Amino acid sequence: MADSVQIERMKKLLRDEVASFCRQDDGSWRKSISDTIGEIRERKWNAVFFGGTLRSLLLSRLNNNEPGRPRDIDM
Repeated sequence: MADSVQIERMKKLLRDEVASFCRQDDGSWRKSISDTIGEIRERKWNAVFFGGTLRSLLLSRLNNNEPGRPRDIDM
């Protein structure tokens, strides 16, 4: 039971991190990412993040308690 609670908590944290990552446009390194996400939304395409992107976002929050900065984006 404790494991499933912990898993759900991690899922929520990851969802929150991805949502925050998609909303932010606070630096020049995010400009192309922000533009791409905007175009995907504008065209109403389905897209998902996967792989190292998610790992980087989650680990940065867990280890440093700050937003992550993935070195590349897997979408």
